[in-house]
Amino acid sequence: MIIRNGTGADMDAIIALWKKNLPYLVINRKLFMNKIFMEPNFDSKGFFVAEEKGKIVGFLNAIYRKVPICAGALVEKEKGWFSGFAFDRDTPEVGDALLECGEKYLLENGKTVINTGYSTYFVQGVDENHTPEVAEHFRHRGYSEKRSVSMILNLSEYETDPGVKQKRQKLKDMGIEVISLTDEYITKLFTLENDFLRPTWLVEYKSRACDMDFDRVKIAVQGEKILGACIFKDPGSNDERFGPFGVSPSCRGLGIGGVILDEVLTEMKNRGLKNAWMQWASDDKGAAVIYERAGFKVKESYLEFEKDFSS
Repeated sequence: MIIRNGTGADMDAIIALWKKNLPYLVINRKLFMNKIFMEPNFDSKGFFVAEEKGKIVGFLNAIYRKVPICAGALVEKEKGWFSGFAFDRDTPEVGDALLECGEKYLLENGKTVINTGYSTYFVQGVDENHTPEVAEHFRHRGYSEKRSVSMILNLSEYETDPGVKQKRQKLKDMGIEVISLTDEYITKLFTLENDFLRPTWLVEYKSRACDMDFDRVKIAVQGEKILGACIFKDPGSNDERFGPFGVSPSCRGLGIGGVILDEVLTEMKNRGLKNAWMQWASDDKGAAVIYERAGFKVKESYLEFEKDFSS
């Protein structure tokens, strides 16, 4: 077996390997191109393939941020990620060999923390139900784990909770309203000054709101200030994609999140969409409870692995 840097010529063989060993994850040439080769931080030096007797038996994409997410936002400078990883289950030793190469590449480039949850992800971690052997590789190498879930809601069953109507009126009395994005708030939304938007979310909002369908973007406003926001539809996946969704930490507990959520889900239902689904919610009482109250159910569970090499 040899491990070398891969090229575009390996793409079809990698996709075939992917479909064989990760059949539950949708993959095609366009998706692979967008999330691997066309990703702004892609570096062929961190793109590894394992080859045995002329056959591709594994691949790993190691990546770190070189390009700022937006002006002045080269974030997570200490981190590197594995954004794509698959190997033939008949050759488990390939997994360790690829991880070792990926770790070496990232460490040599000054990264001290390695994580599996890169922002441009296929999925945010390892699906232990389908690929327990991959999870064991990370555990064996000393990675810690954190669970997250993808969730889905049948919109035909969704109805606005009476409590949300009361919260909406209470917020209105405080001068807070939830509205569709308007021209007035464009420059106020798309800025890093909003503490409810992670830098990676800001990029998603910009790319997904550029069709000017502002009714897909719901914002909570108090005067000129935006307190929270949510968007649905992802041109890269489908109209039923829900989120990102955030509320300013200073305003949590007022009911803003519940009202924004209702506005978005009602808009989706009125458009005739069948489901609302989100790919990534932390599996803890704080993050998922608002979705569960609205009727969301867990679709898949994932493990995000991370290791700090500085300690």
